Amino acid sequence: MKMRLTIMVLAGVGCVALLFKAGISQRVGKRLRSDGLPRQTVSVLESYFSESAPASTQVVKATKPPKSSTMLPARLSYLKPLASFDECVPFFFHVPKAGGSTIKALSMEVYRYNSQDPLGTPVAIAAMAEKLRVAPREVRDMVDYVQTPRVYDAADIFDRIGKKACAAALLREPLARVRSIFDYLKYADWEPTYTPEWKNITLDEYVAKGAYEENWMVRMLSNRFEGPLTNDDLEIAKEAISRMIVGFTDNIEAFLPRVHNYWGLTPLSASQNTKLRAFLDHPVNKDAHKRSALSAQSEEILRYTLRFDIELYAYAKNALWNAQSAFDE
Repeated sequence: MKMRLTIMVLAGVGCVALLFKAGISQRVGKRLRSDGLPRQTVSVLESYFSESAPASTQVVKATKPPKSSTMLPARLSYLKPLASFDECVPFFFHVPKAGGSTIKALSMEVYRYNSQDPLGTPVAIAAMAEKLRVAPREVRDMVDYVQTPRVYDAADIFDRIGKKACAAALLREPLARVRSIFDYLKYADWEPTYTPEWKNITLDEYVAKGAYEENWMVRMLSNRFEGPLTNDDLEIAKEAISRMIVGFTDNIEAFLPRVHNYWGLTPLSASQNTKLRAFLDHPVNKDAHKRSALSAQSEEILRYTLRFDIELYAYAKNALWNAQSAFDE
């Protein structure tokens, strides 16, 4: 399911940026309606902004008591704590356009895992879970690797195999990820999300249309695909990501040894190291086209609308990366 911020008919990026800077009160909303913006658009904007806080810092307030910061939703209990010695199966949380395709290739060509089922959708995961449900124990034990963006749906697979997941994830700075997705989908006509009309629009127009994924990481990790996010959702996402070895697209070479150690892989042979080097030098699905320009106004819009993902990324980069240094050895 695509998660889109509904800002549908604004006349231009500059107009949107002014709204972000000023905040929108009912008084301003009334003036906007008199200027001809549809009531639905104004209503959406009013729900995002108020005069009580600057756009760069405002966070939607939770409407329920905060959850314990030491507990995951039960659905994610299959994610093994990093310090646990439970038997586990390697699991990679695939964030689109963050290096996941390269990790997929490494799992096949270098690490040589047997399990390579495509698990990008709930339907595919449900099919595999059903196949495992009726399979004998020796077949379930052959599952040695799982890669998917659907962390909640993946629980069904781990329930069937009766093991925990030793999880890892590659993350990308959220604004850079939006830009990469836009540039990639302008040309990737083999992708189901390819939209021919985007080939002739600018990145600023793409942002103004609200066509980008809004806080994809926090929504995926908190299982909240609709409605406004809250700090509770962010805390759930932080707890989930803290059960994963984290890396970043700008330090993948430092990330891989940690994953290697955490997953208990044997030392690579000379031929495996050669293949590994080749993948690092030529990442899979890397967009070779020139990066689209992003205006200051569009950057401000993205920094507000993606603020939950930005905070999650900062938490992983500034807290988790150093905390997980024991896996370097």
